[in-house]
Amino acid sequence: MKRILTMTLVPLTFVGGFAGAVWAAGPQAADAPDTAEIQALDRSAMSITQAIGTVSSQTSGNVMSAAWEQDDATGGWGYEVEIAGTSGQVENWFVNAADGQVKKMAAEADDHESADGE
Repeated sequence: MKRILTMTLVPLTFVGGFAGAVWAAGPQAADAPDTAEIQALDRSAMSITQAIGTVSSQTSGNVMSAAWEQDDATGGWGYEVEIAGTSGQVENWFVNAADGQVKKMAAEADDHESADGE
């Protein structure tokens, strides 16, 4: 009986300890990307209003939305601005917060749409 109890408790202790470690590390691990994002925004000299103005002056159409994002290609931070183009298409533009450079993003680079286009 003692041997069965020991064989049962050892795996349960291991699983319980592992689950506890994962749970304890969860909030800190989940907050790490948010912390980097917040620090990048705090260091930025560009506001969302400036980014919208920059894109608006270079495009025709109306601004639909703007958000702080990380550029997948460069890893740099800036603002993604969605424009309802005069052609009826939605255009996504990225304004690099560090240097003010503006680039049109490929349609599939839109982080805000799900796979079904909503």
